[in-house]
Amino acid sequence: MKKNYNEEVLPAAKLEQRRYKLLALDFDGTTLDSAKRFPTEISAAVHELKARGIEVIVSSGRGKAELKDYKRELEDFDYGVMISGGLVYDFRAHAPLFSQPLPKAALEQAFAAAEDEQAMTQLLTVDESVTRGSHIARMEDFHMEVYREMYERVCRREEDLAGFIAAQYGQICKMNIYHRDEASRLRNYKRLEKLGLSITFAEQTSLELSAPGISKAQGLKVICAHLGISTDDVVAIGDAPNDEEVLKLAGLGVAMGNASEDIKAISDVVVADNDHLGVLEAINRFF
Repeated sequence: MKKNYNEEVLPAAKLEQRRYKLLALDFDGTTLDSAKRFPTEISAAVHELKARGIEVIVSSGRGKAELKDYKRELEDFDYGVMISGGLVYDFRAHAPLFSQPLPKAALEQAFAAAEDEQAMTQLLTVDESVTRGSHIARMEDFHMEVYREMYERVCRREEDLAGFIAAQYGQICKMNIYHRDEASRLRNYKRLEKLGLSITFAEQTSLELSAPGISKAQGLKVICAHLGISTDDVVAIGDAPNDEEVLKLAGLGVAMGNASEDIKAISDVVVADNDHLGVLEAINRFF
């Protein structure tokens, strides 16, 4: 466990002495505000970092299709750790640096579990986000209504998800299961943990499933190796359980003010929440 530094333990000036070379930004709950907007102040700060030769990368559970709304804001991002590490992407080359699909047997068992719980399943490939159109129309049932407008724009609609899995299993890097309530999520977690997948809790009642060993931390290692940068030279910012490993790995792990107490406890510092420009605070302090 990392030591939780704060001004009483270690002065901010001490933290700011290191010249960090890369900033890894989570999106939802971190860079984006509660209305899913990318604040102009953060966009301007990222542009300035890029001009100074500092890499800024995406570090998100989202896939490529789900970043389309932020094309302009992402112009200063060369790389992305997406799908919670299942895809590491070079935005300039328009090609993956790394991708890891879920095993077929695990996909099929996880989908069967989701169906038994009458949950909403979303499948993420390198290029697409796939789910049932009938579930997009009822996303409030799965506590995901804030995403409905985006899903309506970017998702490929497939009512026969079992058929899609059978045909495309080698391309599916992540499965999200959105449950109707917390009890349903816990039942499925206990059922699925024996599969050996990387499983994290997300949103209010969701499970994120990736291939064994996959995490944002693993994705960051791929990018750092590609760029010749030590992970000690990285500042990572996040708020959710799927950020835990990357916050531990980075030279400086920064938790948002809206993060859970568990995430704050394993981070080095805590900044303001995502509705009060916590990312901008971190940029101003540490870069």
